[in-house]
Amino acid sequence: MKRSLRKARTQIPKAPGVYLFENDQGEIIYVGKATNLSARISQYFHGKDPRPNVQFLLKRIANFRYIQCASPEEALCLETDLIKKYRPKYNIKAKDDSGNTHIAINMASQWPYFFITNFVKPAPGTIYFGPYPSRKIAKILLESIRLAYPLRSCSDSVFYNRLRPCMEYELGRCLAPCCLEVSKDEYASLIEKATSALRNENDEVIQVLQKKLDRASADLRFEDCILLRDGINALKNYAKKEYFHKGQATDFIAADFTHAEGHVCFMRAIGMKIVDVNVRSFENWYDLTANSLIEHYYSTVGELPSRIAIHPSIIVDTDLLNVFFSAHLNQEVEILSPKELGEHEKRLLELAKINASHYGKSAFYKRVEYTKLTQLFAKELKLKEVPLRIECLDISNLAYKHICAGIAVFIEGEPQRDHYMVFKLKQTWQDDFGAIEKALKERVKRKEPLFDLMVIDGGAGHLSVALKTLKRLNIHRPVIAIAKKKTKDQFERVFVPHSPLPVLLKEGTVLHSFFVCLRDEAHRTANTFNRFLRSAGLRKK
Repeated sequence: MKRSLRKARTQIPKAPGVYLFENDQGEIIYVGKATNLSARISQYFHGKDPRPNVQFLLKRIANFRYIQCASPEEALCLETDLIKKYRPKYNIKAKDDSGNTHIAINMASQWPYFFITNFVKPAPGTIYFGPYPSRKIAKILLESIRLAYPLRSCSDSVFYNRLRPCMEYELGRCLAPCCLEVSKDEYASLIEKATSALRNENDEVIQVLQKKLDRASADLRFEDCILLRDGINALKNYAKKEYFHKGQATDFIAADFTHAEGHVCFMRAIGMKIVDVNVRSFENWYDLTANSLIEHYYSTVGELPSRIAIHPSIIVDTDLLNVFFSAHLNQEVEILSPKELGEHEKRLLELAKINASHYGKSAFYKRVEYTKLTQLFAKELKLKEVPLRIECLDISNLAYKHICAGIAVFIEGEPQRDHYMVFKLKQTWQDDFGAIEKALKERVKRKEPLFDLMVIDGGAGHLSVALKTLKRLNIHRPVIAIAKKKTKDQFERVFVPHSPLPVLLKEGTVLHSFFVCLRDEAHRTANTFNRFLRSAGLRKK
């Protein structure tokens, strides 16, 4: 496994999602899912899996990417769709053309009925519920609906050729509208109750099933009890408002412009199911408008969505976008604001933002050339030598308790989490300057290689204390300090020794992206250790 890939995996979130492995030609050769992306992908990179097929796959991986999902169920559905889309060479299952399991009903039919399908196509009057994690769960849900409401279950070819009622009618599970006189209003009322139950308005149907369960239990009909129990549990767990949709595709658009390279995430969903995720990168994004970025993307894709939801962080002219879709692409696309979205759709929009941010961070770590950084270091920070190992120190405390320090380590511009350090500081009062002095002393005692550049999270006073401490320890290595901007209009500031004015870091530059990532890593490391100390103290009590 290449060294760059081992480093890249340190930025993977501990969240459910899907990962894609690529070969040297950029072809996707394997798609997998995980409840914890970081842990699952790390298993590959640590080489702890001795299975021959895994070792065979590792030799062919040149790059990887991942897509974060809101839940393991969404990851399962997305994995299935991506396997069908890319047909990876080393994925054996789920390469056929079938999709995820849905329950559907055609409301335009004279006598509508529910059926299970793996294909979702927008059609007049057709409503879909799903996707569900498995066909078994969909069957249990549908069976529970039929136990409560006597609706037809046969296809049209069987329904219109019946001469007498079937066994379902004899069991009280169907009104037999195929042969008997049935009120259309009564049947429509049952259909409305059934669809409401699948949309999580299921209190009534659960009460009906619970009464039947009590009667079956009293009559010692245990097989019926199991069927009814499973139906009630399925309705409680899987009948949700988010599962209800009409088969229309919605694109959720979010962006990350915190790095020198801008990244826009286009995440397509049908109902609550994510079916595709594309992230486009733009080097000179500050010279482009949000409208031009979106128009550029949709000019190159084949199928357009029915609706588009745009994250508040992207400011667009909706009138111009409407003109673009109707005049240039000959299709009407509904553009939604966040206020028009349901709760689940809002979560999907935030998920698109998370994926854009993750992609931006990983792309920065992987793609930035360290030679550019070294040139900027020499020019802006007045360093005599090129620093290969850069460490950033941050102090974390809660009032005067649990004072600790965290150090993030970057080597050749990339984070090395195996080298990160934390220190518990014996201090009974809140004193940042004293904490920095103690943390630096502890750092020098460590057997780790010394830093080529130490970055302190703080201002000029923090830098002065760090310089004096290292001088007393007879350590002659460059030290700088980075201070956060106080308002949105200000710049991040870097304090350099023997310079009366700080260096201002302009947003969007490589130097700004690097130092912000470095400081954020140190901040996260220190805060994580602080939370650990607090929880350990609570456990002792």
